[in-house]
Amino acid sequence: MEIEMDNKSELKMLDIYFEKIAFSNNRKVGKTKLKAVNSVSFSMENNIETVRVTTTVSTENDSVNLELITVGKFEKPQSFSEDITKQILTKNTVSIMFPYIRSQVSLVTAQPGLAPIMLPPIDVNKLIDGTENK
Repeated sequence: MEIEMDNKSELKMLDIYFEKIAFSNNRKVGKTKLKAVNSVSFSMENNIETVRVTTTVSTENDSVNLELITVGKFEKPQSFSEDITKQILTKNTVSIMFPYIRSQVSLVTAQPGLAPIMLPPIDVNKLIDGTENK
């Protein structure tokens, strides 16, 4: 079903899927802090932008480790000029994908004896700017 809207984006997400989900919980005793890291890669082929977001969540004592690789495929609209294409196809695609990532992390970590991990909202600009500088 397609919804008509005046302000609908021309950017189309063709697909999103989880390429890898790896989770371990060795139940070491003690309170520990979580660290989450996201990295992003982009590739373009035939006007289809493939965005791969790798999310890792771990504790300092390695009691919990999660690796999630999320792949999104987006169609580049013909109307996009070259100067806005980079911004739209990098920052907007990751912004579209991140709610799915947050949800999957919560679902995977909702295990007996473990509170679900809720990733906080991210600053997509900082994430992308950090990726471009590497």
